[in-house]
Amino acid sequence: MQVSNFSSNFLLLLELSITSQALYLMAYSDHSHWLYERICELKEIGNLSFKKIAKKLTAEGIRSARNCELMAEHVFSAYKKGKSREARLNSKAIVNLVKVQFI
Repeated sequence: MQVSNFSSNFLLLLELSITSQALYLMAYSDHSHWLYERICELKEIGNLSFKKIAKKLTAEGIRSARNCELMAEHVFSAYKKGKSREARLNSKAIVNLVKVQFI
């Protein structure tokens, strides 16, 4: 007794387009990551301004990437770039079905 009208041998081909910004991993040193997390802690939990964060980190002996005294601009830049990186890495992939083919 035949239950289905389909033959048992068929092939389904799917063509997908997957776009994700999370695959773009830029070099991010352990020190840069640590500094970003420290800045976030002081900014978001401690509610300090970028200028106060720069003064606090400089007092702790932390220098910029080019071994200069940290300024508010350095702190803001690290914070902004870190937030942008987090958003990129946490973004969802876009999946589009391009073509469906039965063979």
